[in-house]
Amino acid sequence: MARKETTVQASSPSCLPVNNDLYIIDNETTVNESLLGTESYANSDWLPDSVLSLHGEGDNNLAVKLSHNTKSLYILVFLNAFSVGLYVPSIPELLLDACVGDLSKATLLQGYISSLGAFLEVFSNSFLGSLSDRRGRKPFLLLSLFGQALNLLVICSSPKYIASYFVGRVFYGLTAGFLALINSCVADMSNFQPHLSSAFGMVGASFGIGFALAPSLGGYLSKSYNALFPLYASLVLQVSCMVYILFFFQETRARLSASENSLEHVVYHMVSGVRLFLSSNAMTLVALAIVFLGMNEGIFTIIYMYCRQRFEWHTAELGLFLSSVGIVALLSQGIFIRYLVGHFGEHVTLLLSIAVDALHFLGYGMATRGWMFFVILWLGCISFCVFPTLNSILAKGMVNEDYGLLQGGIQSLRTVTRIVSPLLFSEVFRVSVQEKLPLGIPFWICSVFCLSSWFAMYSALKRMESV
Repeated sequence: MARKETTVQASSPSCLPVNNDLYIIDNETTVNESLLGTESYANSDWLPDSVLSLHGEGDNNLAVKLSHNTKSLYILVFLNAFSVGLYVPSIPELLLDACVGDLSKATLLQGYISSLGAFLEVFSNSFLGSLSDRRGRKPFLLLSLFGQALNLLVICSSPKYIASYFVGRVFYGLTAGFLALINSCVADMSNFQPHLSSAFGMVGASFGIGFALAPSLGGYLSKSYNALFPLYASLVLQVSCMVYILFFFQETRARLSASENSLEHVVYHMVSGVRLFLSSNAMTLVALAIVFLGMNEGIFTIIYMYCRQRFEWHTAELGLFLSSVGIVALLSQGIFIRYLVGHFGEHVTLLLSIAVDALHFLGYGMATRGWMFFVILWLGCISFCVFPTLNSILAKGMVNEDYGLLQGGIQSLRTVTRIVSPLLFSEVFRVSVQEKLPLGIPFWICSVFCLSSWFAMYSALKRMESV
């Protein structure tokens, strides 16, 4: 469908084209041109007739645009997960090499690096989520990928210098929030085509596919060539993703307000992303449950050092295990979650997933052979349904305009815990090694966090049901 920029300017001087997707109306409201043909906008009394006349009823191109955007999201999530999965097994090996084989030092540094990145992500997640609600998703998807590429570039340029890992993490942390932005894009499109609500699960599945294939390949490349090779390959993929977004991805935000672009307003909404969880007792309990679950993410800080110490694993074995994690996530979020929600409902599925999570962390801590890790992973597969189910429950109580804010708030809560948890688990693991305590203690701590989360979430859901 050809654009009618001349017609717009002639019939309505206050309706001006901004770029290929957006129009400014009355110097205040920006509208996504791609979505003007939807029934929601055709019946909107806030749009001038000159804008609505741009599109005839039942614009056939609209469905094509939304369908193309949905496929674009899946491709982007897959490529991003694949690029991250490629280098994940190599980073601990490179850091250990930079520490001249000192396992305790490398473990502590890994904790510091992870905490630094998480500290920056606390601000960047809500900040970028809020800005994307008002400026559009596309620019900030590009910015997030650019930060990931800079992280890899810095490490590749000076892999022997410990400082490069900190500098790279700063770039990554300042631009974090890729998946939160993707989820916001899905929410944007779901507002116009309800069947797209299932895309939340498919986003997780796309991530699972990418993460299922990449780590084993990354471990193989690291073993066959050198530990830096996967980082260079990942860098190429990140640049490819940026090119794809730039030329093929359609903006998904339909209505933006130019009057809400002030710095004060953005900072206010950044804080509001977390304040959403203080709006009621139920939401506060949900926030507490998210914090407990987020603490468990710090275990990945020590996973390589732990498996190397206990099972004598290297990058190839770790890559194979992480690929298995991706396969399990794919099956859980793409297939199992549908049956669980269909038979038990969202609330029961969420509680069951958290309970299984507690059991499978307990099993990890008791494992004495490397193959046991793989068995326990598969036995605890439905634990990967926690956040997709929680996202779905919370989304039903939110208006579309605030969904980016909600996603930013969730990510901020999780990253707040990742400031503390890497330091906690790296220190616990270091003491366990030096004092000859059971090496499984960090995983048992994770199990306790899961149980705490279960009780908080159970109380929150009970309050939601009583409203």
